[in-house]
Amino acid sequence: MESNNEYRDIIDKFYNDLVFDNKTHIDKYNWEKEDSFFKFYEGYLDEEYKKHMGRYYTDDHIVDFIIKTALEKLDLVENPYIKILDPSCGCGYFLMGAYDFLKERYERDIDSINCKFPDINLTKDNIHEHIIKNNIFGADIDEYSVKHTIVNLMMKKPSSRAVPNIICCDSVMNWEHMRHKYSKFWRNKFDFIIGNPPYIGHKKMSQGYRKKLNSIYGDIFKDKGDISFCFIKSSIDRVNEGGIVCFITSRYFIESPSAVNLRGYIKDECSIEKIIDFYGIRIMKGISVDPVIIMIRKALKPTEKNIIDVAKANKNLKNDELIFEKYENKNSSFFSFFEIPQYKLEDKGWVLLPKEEMDIINKIEESLTMRLSSVCNSFQGVITGCDKAFIVNRQIIEEYSIEKELLKRWIKNSHIKKFKVDESNLYIIYSNIIKDEEEYKRAIAYISQYRDKLESRRECRKGFRKWYELQWGRDERLFDMEKIVFPYKSSSNRFAIDKGSYSSADVYGMYLNEDYKDKLSLEFLVGLLNTKLYEFYFKSFGKKLGKDLYDYYPNTIMRLMVPEAEDKYIRDNAGIILSRDGNAQNIMENIDNYVYDMFNLSKIEIEIIEERICKG
Repeated sequence: MESNNEYRDIIDKFYNDLVFDNKTHIDKYNWEKEDSFFKFYEGYLDEEYKKHMGRYYTDDHIVDFIIKTALEKLDLVENPYIKILDPSCGCGYFLMGAYDFLKERYERDIDSINCKFPDINLTKDNIHEHIIKNNIFGADIDEYSVKHTIVNLMMKKPSSRAVPNIICCDSVMNWEHMRHKYSKFWRNKFDFIIGNPPYIGHKKMSQGYRKKLNSIYGDIFKDKGDISFCFIKSSIDRVNEGGIVCFITSRYFIESPSAVNLRGYIKDECSIEKIIDFYGIRIMKGISVDPVIIMIRKALKPTEKNIIDVAKANKNLKNDELIFEKYENKNSSFFSFFEIPQYKLEDKGWVLLPKEEMDIINKIEESLTMRLSSVCNSFQGVITGCDKAFIVNRQIIEEYSIEKELLKRWIKNSHIKKFKVDESNLYIIYSNIIKDEEEYKRAIAYISQYRDKLESRRECRKGFRKWYELQWGRDERLFDMEKIVFPYKSSSNRFAIDKGSYSSADVYGMYLNEDYKDKLSLEFLVGLLNTKLYEFYFKSFGKKLGKDLYDYYPNTIMRLMVPEAEDKYIRDNAGIILSRDGNAQNIMENIDNYVYDMFNLSKIEIEIIEERICKG
């Protein structure tokens, strides 16, 4: 296959032959020659299209696992008319898997089904038609994905005239279609909804589309909501009482502040049966999404006694096709297996920890009454809009004789260590100081090399910024004051005290509120926040980013509970580290042990913390 058009031609040929002409002479050789027609369309889609549409195709071993997990307790003898939906079916991977699973079960239980439902008159020859007409349903926004799914299902029995119930539409917008083309399809209630719904963040959606989603899903879709939230909500609404929704999706909804209402909706409407959190292990090849598998059962009154089976991947788990074999063998060196009562999941964020780890968190939070958000304000570093125009080193400064009063020390994520900030040879030309270009000709001469790019920035086009100004320069006073700085993304807690450094957008800062300047010190706070206990505490609810990184977003940091009054021992020892007058490692170990005692942690609890921190 050499061109996109050829792919479409192939799909159209098979689709037209099977659906309209019912040709039975499909060229079997050509079908198999291309390493299975089933894979054609995945290769046809380019990466940009996949990202834009949030479309990523699911590996066979993942599909097989979800089919087995969701349909495990399916009893066709009780109901041979169950309905299975994939609301974003793509090329039909999940529906093909469901078809094979159903066919095997029908063949196994055919006599019992016919005995209980004599009118159904199942035979091995007509099982295909029964599944296609009654059991399998799918929708997708892409015309050729839909055709591909139909072809693949029909090729299970090319001589059959049964056309699958697969429609081309945007499932989360289907409420607009209820009175129109697909009203009959969407009047169905389903017993199982399975799949891998698209992940599209708020930045990748058009404003118009986002508005439409908000008008339909305003109760759960807001702020930085992802389209996957809408698929989860609509699937819960479409499933029958007692029905199952089982998705592999982004774990973003577990912790994201924008998913608070979705989490509440799931808890109110469903019994959560299973969560498999891969915790940064990216099991779908080539996709930078951190996945989770969740299985929920629709229930009008979820019982407070509902217990969730949770499996959480350990750091040493690798992305390979044996992942689910390790899971099914309950291999604790790769997964932590534990149970959580559903009522203990809080809408503000689901903390998925075994009881012994949760007990440690409870010891911290039950002994404290104040969150960091009450003590500190936070801010983001500078967004230049074009770093090359404003970030300079000594060589450039001397070459252009850039005016010194414009130069501010510049730090990035990598400069921040525990307690201290490394020396930096970089400076920012803080051009917001410039009121008259003629007064700073040398700086303007350097910046003007990038004038075309600077003028194309949105804020400049709209007249909010002069061409030479920083895109978001923030308030100078925030950088000039003494403050705590920390990286936006990091594998560990790194909080440092700084004064006078200007930072990039991948660095955040925080400073004490006026009410607490006389009660707490920055030295005490960095001493506490850099401990192993507080790293364990933060990572219990912080958002995991890939295998080793965490998202140290201020809204999450500010959830940490802290003492209302500072501890002199922590403050003084942090001060020694900051003054470089002692062995920092030994002093930090002393602070760690002191904080363990402060919260009355047992030896076993300390071992849990230290092992957890070593694993990441």
